[in-house]
Amino acid sequence: MAAFGMDESQLHHAIEVLGRQSKMLHEPIITALVVKPEDGRCLVNLLSAFGIDNEDGERLRLYAHWRTAEVQSASESAAPARNLKSRAAQFASVEVRPHQAAFRRRIFEVCEGKCVISGCDVVRALDAAHFRDRNWRLGHNDATDGVLLRKDLHALYDCRLLWFSDDGCVGLHPTVRVWYREFEGVRIRVSAD
Repeated sequence: MAAFGMDESQLHHAIEVLGRQSKMLHEPIITALVVKPEDGRCLVNLLSAFGIDNEDGERLRLYAHWRTAEVQSASESAAPARNLKSRAAQFASVEVRPHQAAFRRRIFEVCEGKCVISGCDVVRALDAAHFRDRNWRLGHNDATDGVLLRKDLHALYDCRLLWFSDDGCVGLHPTVRVWYREFEGVRIRVSAD
């Protein structure tokens, strides 16, 4: 909570909102992942809030749901949403990841607090990005599993509109090249440690 400047009531409200959205979408209740460190139980009573009486089962259902979700291809990702509601849904579709804070800290330190492409060191503008062949669900959360990217570059990377060649050079999809031309061919910078 301290990392995001939230108090307990704000956290509970956010968890309940996410849970209601999950239920509305007929998806597993995502807040089953948010647990108290001392006992591993959900912060929100899933039974009273959502009618779920098996927390562990709901977590397994959630992981199974994610495993079966199809990854969008670059051409699908490149197609812009046409209306504001579709664009808002794309913007809000962010996964909650266990162990994310520790992964972010490791990546931040190994990349010396700078985007490996742009060199940006504005903390609020940076994200820890997993390499494509690494999967946080499989426990790939070490410093060697990703890099620090500026938020806009991370979004392009996740949508396969930006990539790294085998020798660590940045490649760009034609649909974004005009806006990010300065980064094409840049060799990513990673600490030698």
